Amino acid sequence: MVLVFIVLSSITLAIDNPLDDPNSNGKMLLTYIDMFFTVTFILEALIKIIAKSLLFADLPIKPYLLNSWNMLDAFVVIVSLV
Repeated sequence: MVLVFIVLSSITLAIDNPLDDPNSNGKMLLTYIDMFFTVTFILEALIKIIAKSLLFADLPIKPYLLNSWNMLDAFVVIVSLV
């Protein structure tokens, strides 16, 4: 499901035009959709952090930030918040 959300989020980013009127219905809809995806990706990252630990763990799996894909995921989530 997360992969579907990533694809849909990418499509909405491609549709977005910074020159559009910020008060138009289409622009407002894209803003709300972007907020939905941001919250969804934050929740996904938090669930992974809770399950794997952030940096240190005695589990047989690597902690969240020691996986390069998760590092990229964390970076993208932080940038989307900014």
